Amino acid sequence: MIKDPTIVIMGTTGDLAKLKLIPALSALIRTGQIADPVIIGTASS
Repeated sequence: MIKDPTIVIMGTTGDLAKLKLIPALSALIRTGQIADPVIIGTASS
């Protein structure tokens, strides 16, 4: 288990993040493989 990670996602509003990255992170959190993450999303304006 990974405890207290900080995850930075570049391009959070893009298709890859919406379709792959965010659901995958959600699954890892739900199954307990990642505990108490801080997720920071960035996007260009």
